[in-house]
Amino acid sequence: MNFSERHGFIVTKNVIQKNSMDTELRTGLWNVINIYICEPMSRERDVLTENSFFGFFFEFYFSFLKWETDTIPYSIERVTKQLKTVFMGWPWYKIYDFLEFIVTTDSPIDAYDFTESCNFILKRELSGWRMVGDQVTPITNDEELNSIEEALTLNEEKFKSVTIHFAAALSKLSDRTNPDYRNSIKESISAVESIAKIISGKSSDTLNSALDKIKGKLALHRNFEKAVKEMYNYTSDSGGIRHAMKDEITPDFDDAKYMLVICSAFTN
Repeated sequence: MNFSERHGFIVTKNVIQKNSMDTELRTGLWNVINIYICEPMSRERDVLTENSFFGFFFEFYFSFLKWETDTIPYSIERVTKQLKTVFMGWPWYKIYDFLEFIVTTDSPIDAYDFTESCNFILKRELSGWRMVGDQVTPITNDEELNSIEEALTLNEEKFKSVTIHFAAALSKLSDRTNPDYRNSIKESISAVESIAKIISGKSSDTLNSALDKIKGKLALHRNFEKAVKEMYNYTSDSGGIRHAMKDEITPDFDDAKYMLVICSAFTN
């Protein structure tokens, strides 16, 4: 905390920006884009068609903006100005769409470094979002973030089904226009069921039956095992998450986030 904040001349930011984006956050993210895209592009050839970023900007117009591709400026200076103009005018959620577009579209940038730089800004400006892999997701705690990242990067082929479930859970939780909390919870618990079946060696097992079989392979405390089973039962009953809809409590963001974090931790 600097002098002006310590002595009350500037109010310290203390509200998580989940469904909004203030000027400092927007400017910080623009600075990252300027560092990774605009500045490197300007150091190359002045004509976009002869620049290594041409393919990226073609996709930007064709797939992201859905504008006429024959209106793409050839001048690097004009392209940069146009990008900044649309960026500064977008609603907050469109900017997060663009961050995802950048890391999933072929370009000369280092996606990992770009993601780390964005997360630095997101954390500094108290954004309620972080970049995990190629998605912007509403996870604000570093320990939670690390747990999910670890579960998403299980490299062995036999764990592919587990990572697919977690990626789906994260995607449904992270959808900024139409989040699907119910099915995010379903995918999270399905990832746990998947890892349990891999350990039990029987694909027809449910999570409960798989846990019964793997007690001899893993040192599971009986109360811990019971807690996991109860969590599975919750997804089967509460709000009809894994079965037909029921007239019960509808899961919300906090429910889905909790399940994603706890299930990724169990899997890890």
